[in-house]
Amino acid sequence: AFAAVSVLNTGQGQFPTSSDWVRRLTTASLPMTWAPAHAVYDRPAKIEVHDADDPVTHMGPHLRDIGDSAQAELLLISPYFIPGEAGLALLGKLTERGVRVRVLTNSLASTDVPLVHFGYARYRVELLRKGIDLYELRPVEGMTVPHKTRMFARSGGLSLHAKAFVVDRRVAFVGSMNFDPRSEIHNTEMGVFIDSPQLAREVLRLMDLDKLQASYRLMLSPDGSLRWLAADDEGEVSFDYEPDASFATKFWLELLAPLAPEELL
Repeated sequence: AFAAVSVLNTGQGQFPTSSDWVRRLTTASLPMTWAPAHAVYDRPAKIEVHDADDPVTHMGPHLRDIGDSAQAELLLISPYFIPGEAGLALLGKLTERGVRVRVLTNSLASTDVPLVHFGYARYRVELLRKGIDLYELRPVEGMTVPHKTRMFARSGGLSLHAKAFVVDRRVAFVGSMNFDPRSEIHNTEMGVFIDSPQLAREVLRLMDLDKLQASYRLMLSPDGSLRWLAADDEGEVSFDYEPDASFATKFWLELLAPLAPEELL
């Protein structure tokens, strides 16, 4: 049985006890949806196996197989998204055969690990050129989170925390694995595949990407530069720079990020 998926992490380390979701969970009044599911996981022995494509020790190959099976639509949700050259090629092949690929990740303003954002930013232009739709979570005005460091202070309050994907509005995956090299190579992760159109539609509804209220949509301008589109009370707005990110974050990121190996991000 599956009840709900938490999409946003407030960074406070606990659920708000006044939330309706928590009240319904603790009183056993939360509606359940029954669906076939199976779990996948990394074996701890993966750290001794240098082949990330080994399906015995690594769950990554199982995720790629399901994602590659998409016929019409693939939605990826990952707080830390670094596709690498292999991921870039895989997603590009999907769009070449007519699959709509959408990716939701953190913006520089909402991420809690700016160095990882730099690893993702290297691929943004090429992802857009290959026809992948990119969305970045907007920070929520008026909410604050204790900054990890003053060096990388950020203006946002909420950070995307869910790791999931949805294939053809039918199969949903929810787990601990980010779509980045560190999760694939170094961490031991787990997750659940759920065969349920109802739950898959619910994940898509929660994301609500096309309304541009909770996220920026990235586009390429005619000269090939990045633009961020969003919506406010007056209509659609556009930025030609990382919106809502502090000057200090951008300065130190440009200075230090090139020194960070991608496989460790």
